[in-house]
Amino acid sequence: MNVPPEILEIGRRLLADREQNDHCTADPMFVVQKKRRIYGFDTSYCTRTVWLDSECESTEVPAKRARVLDRRDDRGDKIPPRYERTGYIDEWEHVTTYLTSEAAHAYCEAKAYEGELRVYVDSGCRNHEWKAMQAFFMGLARELVSVTESNAA
Repeated sequence: MNVPPEILEIGRRLLADREQNDHCTADPMFVVQKKRRIYGFDTSYCTRTVWLDSECESTEVPAKRARVLDRRDDRGDKIPPRYERTGYIDEWEHVTTYLTSEAAHAYCEAKAYEGELRVYVDSGCRNHEWKAMQAFFMGLARELVSVTESNAA
């Protein structure tokens, strides 16, 4: 059988992952996510706050400058109008999904996408297409191993 080596490598990785499986799901989907910060929440109701600088396109003020602004604000000193303290939340947005952990982590390490990335393990337990695809790749890898072993004997 003439199968591209990339396909067999995916199958081998899936089989190795099944032996180790520490993902709390039998059908892991390795989802790369990007952090997105949403600003503009009232600081009275938000535990996470930052200072924004309107002269720098409303970017976050560096930590050292933020500490100075916090102290001035705590004392009731006047804050320059260019600075605004605001609450924020972080959300994680889907970027792409991989069959194997190695591929998802390689994507993150390659910094193929701007911003902070993470690999989140989701479950494909009710996704019959995902399960069929995984079974197909693992079946090819198992078949190649058995053919290689019988040829070696």
